[in-house]
Amino acid sequence: MSWLAQLDWRAPAWGLLALQPLVLEGWARWRSRTREAYADAALRPWAVQNTRADGRGIARRLLRLLAWALFAGALAGPRLPLPAGAGGALPDRPLHDLTIYAVLGISPAMRGSDIAPNRLARARLKLLDLIQRLHGERLGLIVYSGAAGLLSPPSDDPRVLRDALDLAQPDLVTQAGDDPAAALTLALQEAQRHEPSAVLLVSDAAAQSLEGKSGEALRQAVAALARAHVPLYVLGVATPGGAVLSTAEGGTSVSRPDGAAYAALAASTGGRYESVTDDDADLRALYGRGLARLPAPTLPVHGPHAWRELYPWLLAPALALMLLLYLPAGSGRFAAVLLAAGLLAPLPRAHADPASDAQACYAQLGGYEGQLGAGAAAWQMSNYGDAARYFSEALMLAPTSAQRLDALYDLGNALYGLGNWAAAAQAFGAVLRQRPLDARARHNLAVALRRLKDLPPHAPAQTDLRARRGTAVAGQVDLDWDSNAAIPHLKPTPLGPLIDRGAIPGAGARLQGTQTAAASGTLDIAGWESGFKKMQWLRDRRTTLARGLLGQDSPEAPQ
Repeated sequence: MSWLAQLDWRAPAWGLLALQPLVLEGWARWRSRTREAYADAALRPWAVQNTRADGRGIARRLLRLLAWALFAGALAGPRLPLPAGAGGALPDRPLHDLTIYAVLGISPAMRGSDIAPNRLARARLKLLDLIQRLHGERLGLIVYSGAAGLLSPPSDDPRVLRDALDLAQPDLVTQAGDDPAAALTLALQEAQRHEPSAVLLVSDAAAQSLEGKSGEALRQAVAALARAHVPLYVLGVATPGGAVLSTAEGGTSVSRPDGAAYAALAASTGGRYESVTDDDADLRALYGRGLARLPAPTLPVHGPHAWRELYPWLLAPALALMLLLYLPAGSGRFAAVLLAAGLLAPLPRAHADPASDAQACYAQLGGYEGQLGAGAAAWQMSNYGDAARYFSEALMLAPTSAQRLDALYDLGNALYGLGNWAAAAQAFGAVLRQRPLDARARHNLAVALRRLKDLPPHAPAQTDLRARRGTAVAGQVDLDWDSNAAIPHLKPTPLGPLIDRGAIPGAGARLQGTQTAAASGTLDIAGWESGFKKMQWLRDRRTTLARGLLGQDSPEAPQ
């Protein structure tokens, strides 16, 4: 019965509602005195109805009293605190008062595709997962490439941290290169202001960063962390085989991690090194068995983060009793049984859809990769409307022309899935004007044009009230649309294979699927080239502001 000690009431004053039947009973008895004075004692049995309750009446009164008591209990809001594993916090687990500085590498090497969708996207997803695990710790974000800067001061607000991660893009730092030593030096300067603290380096752990002068500077920065008793934890976001990268000279190079060397550096400070994994084993090791166990002051928990509401268990029998008492005998009992059976029947266990989870994760990631991944996940679930919206966002956020064409191609496939064949044909045609040798775009354009050609001619106008009629069919507005004639042509029909459905969006990745939705509105893509030409004159003021703040916090900046 330990749960009784944890039972909490959201609004206990509503419990007074249980006295309502007693108040009504007292008022009725008070009024009965006036009625009883109407006749003499000898005539009272003939003039006044006998209100003395028999056994059946007493039972009804007791059931009515019980129903009102259950209603009052439901309104008072009984609840139990959820354990930590179910979304709440254990009352006996104090908050961990520790400051963690996450040092995120955003150098060009972090665009390596040996980790899907790429190294930087996976690193940001891991940090988003870490935010959900924090239990009192404050997280600050430092980004680095050729220089380093503080992107977000320590905070325990998940919204602030997610917003900072959304800004962590490769073009945020203008200085090219890979200088983790500068980032760790800045992290040490910030950590000394917030003790106790720790540093979490999230990078590709490249072997090149340990060579020459940059390697010596990195070792000195780690030694300074050890002298200051600031442990270093490292999450290596790379595969042992590495990734092939393009150099500025037009050649290629291979970026491979040196996990053993970085593990030794982390161990010298009292930390540890973990390679990224597809599950949460890496964060369980770094946070659960590392950062969360570091010595730090504890703060009392003011209350549970989440509750298990118990009011339905009181509301259901109260409603059943009311139906039983006030509805006619046959229908009342039947309705009460149905209500009780419906409310107390076990709910079917919900099975998570991996594609739905992937869509949520990619959408939370943001940026070009996040929007493209969310669109691919929506396509897997045949949610072509959502897929078109995500691909449109990716089209606007694409940093290069090649990525913009990839997003435009996928947008064309989503529009085709919606039945908007005219807009899909415009998208495929725009891709072909920039990539004339794209065989898949040429094939899809031919399929979309064939769909448009196979559309039957519309029936002649039935009325001259043109302003009151019209719909979008295959991307064209028909003012003389006849709903009876058009409905058969809007029914979903299966599509042929367009592209590899299981492919993850990236360089050359495409989608395919079956049509399951009706035609959508018109989307004009004919002038997209001029539109993107105009966008070159626009600036992301938010990114510009963040870039300026990073320059002020750089160790090389004048003080």
